[in-house]
Amino acid sequence: MLKRIDPPHGPPAPADCRGAAPGALYLTFGVIPAGHDAVMIGRLHGIVIDCPDPSGLAAFYEKLLGMVRVQDEGDWVVIGISADQPGLAFARAAGFAAPTWPAPDVQQQMHFDVMVPDLDEAEKAAVALGARRLPGGADVFRVFADPAGHPFCLCLET
Repeated sequence: MLKRIDPPHGPPAPADCRGAAPGALYLTFGVIPAGHDAVMIGRLHGIVIDCPDPSGLAAFYEKLLGMVRVQDEGDWVVIGISADQPGLAFARAAGFAAPTWPAPDVQQQMHFDVMVPDLDEAEKAAVALGARRLPGGADVFRVFADPAGHPFCLCLET
């Protein structure tokens, strides 16, 4: 669902939206609180991520997020909790250039925030899957790159 960031009158922006412009939309999953307007044109079917190796990157996220492969056509792989729910798709992109975060040379374009109960344990597990630690982070989150170079954060559940 989409919520609009309109501080100071609207709901506070979540920690992962710090710096978002007033009026920006951010995606959440859950119920819209009473008194907040909902705008829905459609429902999320999936998020598509360009990469050089769809099968390999899908395998990384299957393990990181506990999802299963629901479609595999070589250049197009989809994972999710089931085939009838929104999922993550991985598309082969010729000439893919990995983001250079934090340097702005190649923009990250998107990233995932993954909630975890223990940052140290989650970091060990993510690195064992092929993630690498990137500069940045704080006491409540750490920044990594997936095997194709897309940044993602492990965020401490509060």
